Amino acid sequence: MVIIGSGYVAAEFAHVFSALGVRISMVIRGGTLLRQYDDTICERFTRIAASKWELHTRRTVVAPTAVDPA
Repeated sequence: MVIIGSGYVAAEFAHVFSALGVRISMVIRGGTLLRQYDDTICERFTRIAASKWELHTRRTVVAPTAVDPA
């Protein structure tokens, strides 16, 4: 599952779905997750998250498109 965003809601979705066995890829504009919090917290959380989920940092999503399953 691809999650676009780096805030606490995106992190919560990533946690819930990964706990259910879904492989998570997060696309974020900046270099860390939870960037609105203290630098120490966001750097440590990002390091832990990177060990569990695939993080794509410093990216910009231009236009998401649906993939035809056929």
